[in-house]
Amino acid sequence: MVRMYGTQQQLALAEVPIVDITRVWLDPSVLMLAKQHINANLGTGVFASVAEVKAFLQVELWLSFYNFSPTKFFDPLTKAMFPPVKKAMKPRRYFALLTALGTQSGRHSGASESWNAPFEHDRQLAHAMDGMRRVCSDIGFVKGVSIASLDDDLLRLRSAKVDDLGLTRTRNPAKGLVLLAGRYNNMFTHN
Repeated sequence: MVRMYGTQQQLALAEVPIVDITRVWLDPSVLMLAKQHINANLGTGVFASVAEVKAFLQVELWLSFYNFSPTKFFDPLTKAMFPPVKKAMKPRRYFALLTALGTQSGRHSGASESWNAPFEHDRQLAHAMDGMRRVCSDIGFVKGVSIASLDDDLLRLRSAKVDDLGLTRTRNPAKGLVLLAGRYNNMFTHN
């Protein structure tokens, strides 16, 4: 939030009701994006359903409410402290989904004889960010204050000419082309 809105203008939590945040996560398009990302990173032949993604989100809400880690929440010694544990999804499945969500898209493999370049474009991440941008457009925009965009270093225009010049193109027209790392400074600045 600080990166988007700056330190001077911070969004008060009262301005975004918890119902809106919950609605975002239960939106069918967001659930499908989460399910696609999870299924892309689970083992072969094992898939998550939308119901499982909802059950996962339910556990996440309980963890936020109780302010405990998943390990402590599912621990048999503390089971009596948390009544929802009896209704929650199985810990093994929860941790499998959590691991799949934390994995970069399509990077699940047994052997790691290759590496991925830093700032490599991730199509699934870009697609998910576009979907979230559509769903959250009225939450993330502060009229007259900022242009809230979800683009970051992972969403660069990747071409040899742009890289050679040290420029990056963003999807935000107000930002346009930005010079990176000071290369060719005298060519683009008017001092």
